Amino acid sequence: MIKPYPYQASIIAEAYKKLLVTNRVAIVAPTGSGKTIIAAFITKDAVKRHRRVLFVVHRDRLIPQTQKALLKLGIKSGVIAGRYSEDRSRKVQIASFQTMSGDRDISWFKPELTIADECHITNFVGVIRERFPKLTQRRNQDNEGFLIGLTATPWRLSKYQSLGDYYEEAVFAPMPKQLIEQGFLTPMSYYHVPDEGKSNVEATVAYLIEQWRTFAQNRLTIAFCPTIDFANRLAKGFEEIGISAKSVHSKMPIKECDRIYRDYEAGKIKILSSVGKLTEGFDVPAVSCGILARDTESKSLYFQMLGRIARKSKGKNDAVLLDAIGLSHPSRFGRFEDLEVSEESFLQSDRKQKGDAPMKVCYYCFAEILACYRVCPCCKQKFEIDRPLKELPTGRMIRYWVSNEEKVQYAVYQRLLKAAYHKEQPPEWAGQKFLEKFNYLPPLDWRRNSVLIGATAEQQKKYKNYLQKVAKLGDLGQEWVWEQLCLELGV
Repeated sequence: MIKPYPYQASIIAEAYKKLLVTNRVAIVAPTGSGKTIIAAFITKDAVKRHRRVLFVVHRDRLIPQTQKALLKLGIKSGVIAGRYSEDRSRKVQIASFQTMSGDRDISWFKPELTIADECHITNFVGVIRERFPKLTQRRNQDNEGFLIGLTATPWRLSKYQSLGDYYEEAVFAPMPKQLIEQGFLTPMSYYHVPDEGKSNVEATVAYLIEQWRTFAQNRLTIAFCPTIDFANRLAKGFEEIGISAKSVHSKMPIKECDRIYRDYEAGKIKILSSVGKLTEGFDVPAVSCGILARDTESKSLYFQMLGRIARKSKGKNDAVLLDAIGLSHPSRFGRFEDLEVSEESFLQSDRKQKGDAPMKVCYYCFAEILACYRVCPCCKQKFEIDRPLKELPTGRMIRYWVSNEEKVQYAVYQRLLKAAYHKEQPPEWAGQKFLEKFNYLPPLDWRRNSVLIGATAEQQKKYKNYLQKVAKLGDLGQEWVWEQLCLELGV
């Protein structure tokens, strides 16, 4: 029998408490924390009470995932979406907001509970507002039923909108740092270009491939790209060096996208590139590397991208972000572990408050106008768009260090790993010595190239023999040997 994790059970219990005083509650939980499973347990409780449930998703691709989560708890659901035939007998219906926002008649289904997935998106489309016409009125209990919103990133780019306009109460799950420490999410390492402090950076395809071969060899990878053309060229570049890669994009037929997703999940494709199709609704826990090649001003989008590689999976020890843009820099959005969502941030927009709007002087009539104007409102002259040249990153990516102290501890761990090798002790011996000295276990990513920096094939063979000898003495098996090799080589 499937049971929620303790923190998931606490979230559900807290949501039920909030629903005693309001009919609109948002659940804010990081990507990878199991929002859909949380919603599935809430749905199961509602069905037990003979309540009808409408589960609104914002992408058709999320429908099968939601059905699967509900089926794990024995709940069969109908679907209200373009490619699906209706089963009106089901008490639970999954709907895409694109279908519901169209001309389709949905008046036959009157839910008592509506669950809005990715509510930072779905709450701002007509379908939810039509279901809840008094959505922005506080303390409303008028026969609209209950609304539960789910989101990992509650901010909106519009400075005039926030989820606080729609939900009176919110429940906050543990944040990524806690979930990583508790083993529910994967530890993540960050690599960035040496000149990361510069703005307006744009990486080339060749640069990204070179860095991937250095830091993420053979990892299952997704790449977030600035344009469809770039995504296509990146996939082609990997194919040219013998790495299976494909791109998915909005102009591609749905069936072709689905086929590529299936091949990727089956391991037939190593690299998947896209502009926006992989940021939400994409769920392949085995992904352990993300290439960040697109810029964004959206905090929500950034953390959604990081969340795609943070999920736990069998045989996955860590995840790597290759950041060619600098979004993980502290001056931008920071690391996944730095994400914090509070009552205050729940009321904020996604757009940074930068004070007064920047101004410029029209070089035709010399009037002072807003810098964003492309046509002068005074003399009506059209400006040529002068875009600054993009900065191309140079040099090998470097690891992001939280502090100099962390760099020193890394160096100590590297020496301990080399000592373990020469003493024919298992690598865990180095980890235990490190724990005794610094009172915490070192990140798994610190294992990469600890012994085999620039090693020859003969040296790699010698290292493998060392691991096999340790495995035999400790009765650890060949799977352990392979895992240790993967950690050393960054596979």
